[in-house]
Amino acid sequence: MPTQKFQPDHWRNFDVNIQFTGKEIIRTHNLPIENLNADISLQDGVLSLLPLEFGIAGGQYISNIRLDGRNATINAALNSAIRHVSLKKLAPNFEPMQSSIGEINGDIKLTGTGNSIAEMLGTSNGNATLLVNNGTVSKLLLDEVGLNVINIVFNKIFGDKQISLKCIIGDATFTNGTMQVNDFLIDTSDADIAVDGKIDFQAERLAMTVKPENRQFRLISLRSPIYIGGTLASPEVGIDKASVAMRTGGAIALSVLNPFASLLPLVDLGPGKDSDCARYIKSEQQQKFVSNH
Repeated sequence: MPTQKFQPDHWRNFDVNIQFTGKEIIRTHNLPIENLNADISLQDGVLSLLPLEFGIAGGQYISNIRLDGRNATINAALNSAIRHVSLKKLAPNFEPMQSSIGEINGDIKLTGTGNSIAEMLGTSNGNATLLVNNGTVSKLLLDEVGLNVINIVFNKIFGDKQISLKCIIGDATFTNGTMQVNDFLIDTSDADIAVDGKIDFQAERLAMTVKPENRQFRLISLRSPIYIGGTLASPEVGIDKASVAMRTGGAIALSVLNPFASLLPLVDLGPGKDSDCARYIKSEQQQKFVSNH
């Protein structure tokens, strides 16, 4: 995490207000960002971006950021939403993705203290939700977007091939700098994948468990969960139960997952009640009800 220090004592020496709009952001690689709107204010030591928003891949990113530098330590607050981001427009040069009709929706609300991004994340409290529907995933795409840990996990489960992605649903809670995964499920054409665990942003360490529920016979050999440990800079991925179970607290079970109530608003504004994600959430809610009765 970035450790460069902000200097809030300097912020109190002057006031600034900047309003900026940009029709198109031209970058060296093809990430379509457009219609940038930022209202930046520095008043009596309080720096705010209300709002910071821009269009990306046919959708929109909307964020309100407030950094209160009136004291020696900054109090930070972030409220962000990503809406209707098209998977195929997010990777316009990746041909297999161009048949995708899926999109990404998500929310994140965090507060924290500290004079660097690392310190703010290391003290953060809040929550985050994510919903992705109807896409594809492959080693090539994961390589292109730099998701190295996910790339390794998918290769261990599926091998090097393109997978039809029906739905990703995720919900996490941040408490004193530790992100706890409450619900995270990936529904693909070959398997359901459940993820549990935590990320300690203060220590910058991972302790995650990935459990595939196979739909294909060739996955039968994968009887052990996949564990992700190590640091954010150097993650470790393996299926050695003995060496990682102590760090993760054991494997997860699909039957004890929460019923995804926090994700229902994203379903309503995004893919709708007839989507794969909506059907998956409904199915898990029914299973949870049956298991509790």
